[in-house]
Formats: sequence, structure tokens, C-alpha cells
Amino acid sequence: MRRFGGFLCSLCIHAVFCLSWTVPAWLLLALHFWKGWSLAWFFAALGLWLLAVFLKTLIFSLLAKGASAPEPRTVNRNPYSKKTQELFKKTR
Repeated sequence: MRRFGGFLCSLCIHAVFCLSWTVPAWLLLALHFWKGWSLAWFFAALGLWLLAVFLKTLIFSLLAKGASAPEPRTVNRNPYSKKTQELFKKTR
């Protein structure tokens, strides 16, 4: 079964949590209308915010995948459980 969401869902949720980081972009948009500054500054700040959110989400997802790696199987050395494992192997 596939997990719900994935990377895109995590990116959207992280973007919502980081909306306060867009304040400089909105100030640049206000300066565009008030002082006539270039609109490119607004889009540059918004793009920088989106890049930062994307990279942070990518790092978090890579760290989460590395932390949930399965452990390798080890040899069972318990003499009491070895007999039951051999019994189950014979019945299968």
C-alpha cells in the first residue's frame, strides 16, 4: 500500500507552516506599488523562499528515509527458539 501524500504533500504542508518567511517578498510588492520598484525583486524573494522551503523539505525527507532503513537479519542463537523455528520450517 502506498503512503498517503509523499513528498509533494509534505512540501505543501511545509510551505504553509513557513508562510511567515514571505514577509520580505510582500514588503517588496508594497514597495513596487508605493515607490515604483521593479516587480522582479518581489518574484526573486518569493522564488528564494520557495527554494528554501523545497530544500528544507528535501533534506527532511531524505533524513526520514535514512532513519527508517530496515535492520539486517541476525542469526538466532537462542537454543530454545531454534527448535520452534526448525519446526515451522518443516511444516511450510
